[in-house]
Amino acid sequence: GSTTAALISAQNALSMSRVIQGNIFNDGGYGVYQSGVNTNQENQGTMIADNEFNGQNSYIMYIAYDNSIVINDNTGNALSANGIYLNYCNDEIQILRNRIYANNYGVYLSNCAGGDDLESDPGLIANNFVTVTSNYGFYLNNSSYHNYYYNSVNMTSGNTNTVGFYLYNGSSNNVVNNSFVHSGWGMAAEIYTPSAVADLNYNNYFSNGNYLAAWGTIDYYDFESFRTASGKDANSVNVYPHYASSTDLHTMTPWLDGMGTPLSEVTQDIDGQARDGSAPDIGADEFTADAGNTTPLAGHYTIGGSSPDYATFDDAVADLLIKGVSDTVFMDFRNGNYQIHKVLYTFPGTAVDMPVIFQSESGSRDDVTLYYYASDNNDNYVLYLHGADWLHFRNLGFSGNTGANNYSINFMLSGGVNGFNLTDCALTGTTNGSTTAALISAQNALSMS
Repeated sequence: GSTTAALISAQNALSMSRVIQGNIFNDGGYGVYQSGVNTNQENQGTMIADNEFNGQNSYIMYIAYDNSIVINDNTGNALSANGIYLNYCNDEIQILRNRIYANNYGVYLSNCAGGDDLESDPGLIANNFVTVTSNYGFYLNNSSYHNYYYNSVNMTSGNTNTVGFYLYNGSSNNVVNNSFVHSGWGMAAEIYTPSAVADLNYNNYFSNGNYLAAWGTIDYYDFESFRTASGKDANSVNVYPHYASSTDLHTMTPWLDGMGTPLSEVTQDIDGQARDGSAPDIGADEFTADAGNTTPLAGHYTIGGSSPDYATFDDAVADLLIKGVSDTVFMDFRNGNYQIHKVLYTFPGTAVDMPVIFQSESGSRDDVTLYYYASDNNDNYVLYLHGADWLHFRNLGFSGNTGANNYSINFMLSGGVNGFNLTDCALTGTTNGSTTAALISAQNALSMS
């Protein structure tokens, strides 16, 4: 990871128009390591565009003392490295349409000023896909006058101290039309310095962890509390993003379709598709939701048996996750035994007064059993509620392994799981005394209701 292993090293080497474009960078400690001399002797007009970075183990690119740098349309796949790191870079910075897959930091700006004010020459960081497996998606330290528009972030770390969008010090930053997602245990966003934000709105915040986001030094469990504390995000949302994969952050959920606000600075998405002029989508991807997915579920539906609404439990969950709900939903299991092994997330639209209720159609827990016989601790659950809120289970039987087996968790709860309700059910497991044989396991899983 040393600078001596940088594929391009330009330390204290001033340039007025350096262009690095259309290249493939394989391995190395750094893809590009470039630095001017100091704040009075900066590089001018550097462009790093259309490059592919693979396998760096320290930084995809580290840039210091650079004026009006342009970093556009690069792909960085460096699981052991940091992504784009800028230090003391100023004046109309552009970071557009990059796809970054990194370890510690996706995009890091330290002591960077986009310009003198937001009106004349701000920096623009827009339409980026950022997936990070460890610390921070965006880490912004003492940086001012930037527009963070239409970015999609996915954090996957199991560490609770990791954050999708972190803002510390600085001033006059606009944060609009972004999707900040933590698929692991950390927070979607942390605005440590509230005064650093000018506009904060039309964003999506989603986390499977115990806390959704922080405002100042206070962490908040839920979106409404976070929004109330900030006094901002009046038009923002809190929904499962339905990314295509952990690194492909195209989305299909109708809950983000048309939920943004038009921004004159950004007229296309990450793929070059035109943004809707009146109701653009949140995140880096502009898309049109499938018409068959735009009507939320409400009322009773059947699972299994003869001519059901859903042949399998997985089919029902998939529909709930993409369509969401507009009222309380009852998923009625027909009589029978169902092998179930499923991770559940919060379904869009659910709330304390609009839960999803899974129950036996007959009303008897003896008529329906959901079971899974785990082979080791890695798959030790029937249902895994990963930050899943407002789920009720009624009049059902559940079973893991029985006898002397080590693994029989029926319900695994992790992260913030609010509104979990288990009523008139029968849970069955082994005779083992280990925590791996707990019928309900909820370690470090906070609940507010």
